[in-house]
Amino acid sequence: MKNTRSWTPTRYQGLYRHKSSIYYARIAIDGKETWRSLKTTVLEVARAKLDELRSQTASQSELRREKTIYDRMVMEDAFGIRKRQLENDPSIKKSTRHYWGQLMASLRREWPELSSLEVRNVTIEQCQDWAGRFAKEASPTRYNNSIALLKQLFEIGIEHGARRANPAARLKRMRVISKDLSERRVYVGQKHPPQPHVTHPDNLPNFLYRHLPHQRQRKRLKFLREMLALALPRRLYPVNVAALPTLATG
Repeated sequence: MKNTRSWTPTRYQGLYRHKSSIYYARIAIDGKETWRSLKTTVLEVARAKLDELRSQTASQSELRREKTIYDRMVMEDAFGIRKRQLENDPSIKKSTRHYWGQLMASLRREWPELSSLEVRNVTIEQCQDWAGRFAKEASPTRYNNSIALLKQLFEIGIEHGARRANPAARLKRMRVISKDLSERRVYVGQKHPPQPHVTHPDNLPNFLYRHLPHQRQRKRLKFLREMLALALPRRLYPVNVAALPTLATG
């Protein structure tokens, strides 16, 4: 044990007060005794930090039995682990795996220094600065998937004991505006301007049968198809609505 004249034990086991008034924790990690500064001079605050440190140490000890714990993990290590996860997941399609590979390459390109940064040293501000720059040039879908990838990389770091919190957790998704095709019109030159026509297929019952999307719907509407075959003429022709006379309104 360290010089007892420099350390005063408290009423809490494993909690000591240094002569500088800073509290320290005396804990065992994998059977090896170590001292950790709690960076406070307030006893109750030190006690809370000691409990948090013990919980974290227990979690890391459990992880060591399941995963490789990195004392010094850089973001490139997280990239490699995520790539192996995608390669070893049989539920992911080849095209999806290729797409995520492209996102990794894009993230490395758009944030060149990221790969060499230690996972524990990346800050929230750094993530927000990158996201602000990237949002100005990327589509909403690509931006959203890129920040999802970034969050996954930091979660890998957390799982392997490299840090405790995800600095990218606060990044917001961009709103994806779906395209409205209802007002889209196609014009074929000036010689053939669009005209409003009401058109029926030559064989309306068979048309309905072919265009119903599900077999169950086809069975349910079989009776309707048969009734239409009896009630409607076999062949109908286009009607030019613009050429019809206008009805006078009273």
